[in-house]
Amino acid sequence: MALVTNITKSINIPSEDESVVIRKLSHVQLKEASKARQSEGVAFMREMGGELLKALREGDTEKVKKIQNAQEADITNYDRDVLLRYGVLSWSYEVRPIVEVGINGLDQLDEPTAKFIAEEIFKFSRPETTEEAKNA
Repeated sequence: MALVTNITKSINIPSEDESVVIRKLSHVQLKEASKARQSEGVAFMREMGGELLKALREGDTEKVKKIQNAQEADITNYDRDVLLRYGVLSWSYEVRPIVEVGINGLDQLDEPTAKFIAEEIFKFSRPETTEEAKNA
């Protein structure tokens, strides 16, 4: 599938009678979410972990490549708000997810629900790791 236009699915919110329609994100939208996450600076570097920093220092390009490939498919490298903003099309809650003026429903989600929806959008949209592509 080359285009993600109009690729959607409906998910049910755990422990609720609510549902959300999410869309598959494009490479540009995923890139924006990744860049937004990286801009958080020091926190991002901490999440990259000592293993990657050590591999960079040692010039172990094979190990660096392996770690980077694994991180491509890790939700912690993507900004949750960007994933939600691009990924939520509609939902069954009374407040609309995104509005021009007034209460933005996405901002009103509780932590577990925001996390769940973002994870579902990411699973639906994320790139395959090099290893997954080889095994397909």
